[in-house]
Formats: sequence, C-alpha cells, structure tokens
Amino acid sequence: MQMSYGVRVTGPTKLAGKYERSGALNGMPLYIGENGQRIWFDQGLERWCLSESEEWQFTAQAVPGVQEPPRAGWEAPDESWGVVPPDAFQKAALSVSPAPSCSKGHQLRPDVRTGHSCDLCRVSGTAFRCPDSGCDYDLCAPCHAKTLEELSSEARPIPEDQLAELLAKLRGKDSAGNDVVYRRFKGASLQEEWAKMGKSMGTAEDFWTGCVAKLASSMQEAAGFSHGVLLETEHPYSAKRFSWRKVVQLKTDALEVFFHSRTGLAF
Repeated sequence: MQMSYGVRVTGPTKLAGKYERSGALNGMPLYIGENGQRIWFDQGLERWCLSESEEWQFTAQAVPGVQEPPRAGWEAPDESWGVVPPDAFQKAALSVSPAPSCSKGHQLRPDVRTGHSCDLCRVSGTAFRCPDSGCDYDLCAPCHAKTLEELSSEARPIPEDQLAELLAKLRGKDSAGNDVVYRRFKGASLQEEWAKMGKSMGTAEDFWTGCVAKLASSMQEAAGFSHGVLLETEHPYSAKRFSWRKVVQLKTDALEVFFHSRTGLAF
C-alpha cells in the first residue's frame, strides 16, 4: 500500500484547494495544487512559499526540524498591499485638502439616494454618501457644496517634514527593482502613519486612492487619453445577470464611452 501525503489550503480562491506531495525541491517536500499552485521551500529566503504562478505570493517561517509547511503564520509580501511610484505619491501629497466626510473621517462619494435624508438639513433626496458599509451618512448637493466651500480655506499640502518621514518609512524597491512607495512596508503602514495627522487630512484610504488616481492620470496622458475617465469594474463578471452602477462627474460638452470587453475598462 502506498501512502499519499497532502495538505488543504483555505483562503484566497486562487490558492484554495488540495495540494498533493509531488517529490522534493531544495531538500524539502514539494506540493502541487489542483490547478497548478505550488508550496515549496526557498533556501534563499529560508521560508516556505505558496503561489499560483512562478512568483511567490505568501511565505511562512519554517519550523526547525520539521519538514512540512506550517499550518499558520503565512504572510503576504508587502508589495501585494499596493505600491505607487514616488512621483504619484508626492503629487497626491501636494494636493491633499479636507473634504466633506462623516464623523469617522470617511470622505463622502457621489451616490444619489432619492429615499434618504440629508444628515445636515434633513431634506429628502441626497447626492453624496459615506462609502463605508457600516456608516449611514448622507448629504444633499447644496449641503455638500456649502461644506466643501467652508473646508476649502483649510486646504494645504502635507508639510515637508511629514512627507519626508512618510517616504523614509514607506519607500523601497519592488520585486523588479523599481523605486516605489509601499502602502505597507517592513512593519510600517500608511494607515498608522496617516492617523497621526488628524482627521482634517481625511483618511489613509482616500489619500491612497488619490495616489492611484495620479498614477492613472499620468498613464492615461501617456496613452493619449488625457481627457478620459477610467472606471474600474470586476472582470470577468461573476454572473451573466450581474448589474453594476458607477456615479461619475465629468466637466465636458460631449461624452463618448468606449468599453473594452476583454479588460473590463471604459474610456
């Protein structure tokens, strides 16, 4: 009778499933998943690696004297949390300004709700809403405009010393050797550092969204779509009857939308 050794992974969909032992690599067991995923030991890192492709995605510290992957302690690489070029990060830092937000500091997003009441004037019908699913805060268009005007006098870039401190903690090289700013890097995180600046600067999520927007803008300009708006959708769609709505504001005299069926992008 031949024994079969395997492990089962739960977690991210692309990595979940049963892994069967398939020989050895670097003197340790090699496991292959049902869809080609791999678990193996990297001698250079001295850690177990788990991935769906040639590039590792999660790693875990090896247990001394144990030739099996650990059942806990797996960590995602810092790069997986998000990176942007330093130029995009610095441009976003120069344009930070307070914006209408809920009591928790989440900046409101365009979201028309005819049956909701404005949290300031109580009028029925709102145009902006907190994007956090656990928050129920709405503003009508006039109250949002008034609040935005009141806050505009407080607009200011991130002070140079604070920006330098952020870059010192979050700047590094990515896996390809490019100079980038990480969202989480070597124990430091934008979330924790941003909280030190106070609610008047908005949230770390909103600032990071601004960084990505600056990057997208530069990429669109380089591609010749400087006046376009990029909308992100799920792709491939989860179901044929899937419906999706996105509210945008465009300053334009005319509008043309081009939807790329293979990438899920609209220009």
